[in-house]
Amino acid sequence: MDPFASLWVSLTLPLVFNCLTGNHNCDVNGECTGSVGSFTCACNAGFDGDSVVYATQVPPSDIGRGDFGDFTWTKDDDVITGGPWTELHAYDGVTDWALGDVKTWLIDVQAGLFCFFRFNFRRIQNNDPDYCGATQAYLLAKTITDRNECLEGLDNCDPQATCTNTDGSFTCACPSSTFDGLEDGTICGSRVPPADIGRGDNERFTWTKDSALTWGGYDTIYKDYTGSVYPERYRTYTDTEWHNPAHGEHAPSSLFDGSTAGWPWLTEPQVAGQDATVESNVNMILEIDECTSQLHNCDPQATCANTNGSFACSCNARLDGDGVACGLRVPPADIGRGDPASVFTWTKDIDTLLEGNPSFYKNYGGEVYPGEYRAFGPNSWWENSGLMSTVSALEYPPSSAFDGADGIFHSPSTTVIAGTATATESDF
Repeated sequence: MDPFASLWVSLTLPLVFNCLTGNHNCDVNGECTGSVGSFTCACNAGFDGDSVVYATQVPPSDIGRGDFGDFTWTKDDDVITGGPWTELHAYDGVTDWALGDVKTWLIDVQAGLFCFFRFNFRRIQNNDPDYCGATQAYLLAKTITDRNECLEGLDNCDPQATCTNTDGSFTCACPSSTFDGLEDGTICGSRVPPADIGRGDNERFTWTKDSALTWGGYDTIYKDYTGSVYPERYRTYTDTEWHNPAHGEHAPSSLFDGSTAGWPWLTEPQVAGQDATVESNVNMILEIDECTSQLHNCDPQATCANTNGSFACSCNARLDGDGVACGLRVPPADIGRGDPASVFTWTKDIDTLLEGNPSFYKNYGGEVYPGEYRAFGPNSWWENSGLMSTVSALEYPPSSAFDGADGIFHSPSTTVIAGTATATESDF
């Protein structure tokens, strides 16, 4: 074989067959066509790009005209906010524009997926200083991966709703057992008042007018609902007279009955009507019996009594407390007076001392924890009579703090240890 022929073949093969050998820079989404000494690249169907880079154009090339010649878009008065935005490219500092110039940049989008693309244009040097224009602006996306807002927690569905991922978005659906407040799955719950509470309009009135409980001089209207959703008494009231012509009342209860039939609530025209500027308020309250509904904080040893809009707790017999906390009082309330203002029933013990001060004890034989109760203090007290078995008439012994009476109470000496004029603590 001619050695020169062999050398020529080995040199020209990469040029003629570079499409077959992969010795080209066409994109994987493009098609390479070889020719003698060269090759050409063309985008596959559905992709856009130049001679090297091919990808899906975002926005799509067939999105529709957005100029005044054939406008197919929609103007939206809402302000676009949100974010955080990820800047893909900025035009700051680019000053070498020429008329009709087309510039492209390589953009690294490996940082993550994006819910929004944002293109920012700013005015640059131009032959006409009144315009800053561009005929096209788009991204070439190698791949477009849909973001699963449901899995990533980027949805606004109600916690009770089911989130379903869709192409580029998501949907929310409330459980069938709940009420869909906005009909989009973002607010699910129980309707209050319930939809089946019963008609409150003039055509089929099932509520009760209560002249015994009025508001602003007008009867209140209530309904005792026994259905499955919050079975309680619902009461509506207003301080404005409602329309009451010959054909029937326009009662405020018609607002809350879950029906659009009958005559809706309407105030008297001379008070507040469709043409008036005076406000008229209608109120609805749920009269919950906190006691039977177990919505109170009474002690288990207390009795709960339902009141208008609230409840009251009282300790059972032989127990002390405020109704929220009940129990046996220690020392017992009937232990006997421990102050000298009345009959002193305790015993002063000058043999059992603390810091040189006598202690006081009482042998209690009643029903609540019978036994010996002893009070003492390391500090002196007002008019302390010292190591004497008697108590002076002006003495404030520590036993007075535990006798359950409101007579003379224990007070430390203002001249010796601590009193109202000092901040020193005194323990007993």
